[in-house]
Amino acid sequence: MKLDLCVEAESLKDSTDWKNTTDKLIRLQKQWKTIGPVPRRNSDKIWKRFRAACDVFFENKSAHFKGRKDEEKNNFEAKKAIVDAIVAFEPTKDKAKNLDTLKGFQRSWFEIGHVPFDKKDKLQSAYCEAVDALLDKMQITKSELSQEDFKEKVELMKSSPDSDRIIFKEKSFLRNKINKLQEDVTLWENNIGFFSITNKSNTFKDEFQKKIDKAKKEIELIKTKLRML
Repeated sequence: MKLDLCVEAESLKDSTDWKNTTDKLIRLQKQWKTIGPVPRRNSDKIWKRFRAACDVFFENKSAHFKGRKDEEKNNFEAKKAIVDAIVAFEPTKDKAKNLDTLKGFQRSWFEIGHVPFDKKDKLQSAYCEAVDALLDKMQITKSELSQEDFKEKVELMKSSPDSDRIIFKEKSFLRNKINKLQEDVTLWENNIGFFSITNKSNTFKDEFQKKIDKAKKEIELIKTKLRML
């Protein structure tokens, strides 16, 4: 029975399915403890064989996650450097050049892999704040930035061998999105009509109006994208 466990552990020792294999090996170790004693002449040898197989896996696992932690730390420093560069950047009078610089920052950001989980949210917030501040300095709206990004997307679609189908699919997606937004606007405008004139209802009215204004802006942006297509 213990030999069978040795064979099973040895079949798992080179696995990189860290979670499932860890669970399997822990289960084998528990089974090992429930099996009674073996002849003394075999006891030490068979235990070392079983333990060696387990050790190979757990040492590999430890090295893997240590390497990943080091990589995440390096990624964090690289992303932090991008945030610092965005904050320090001074726009020129050339709007197109400013946009290219901003897109370069964004591409670099997304090309970098994961950062430590406990620092992810704070770093993402710092990045978004830096981009928003730079857009203000450049006097570029998020709508303009979205349109510029979409132009690049259209160029990629055009260069595809299956461009007609891809563009048709994108048009359908955008038209469906407009229809959904228009339905929402109609519903929200109808809801506003049901509110009585009270302080509380005025607060709800303001919230609905903000949603309506935002949706209408998004509809206009999508219509612009459709014209590009």
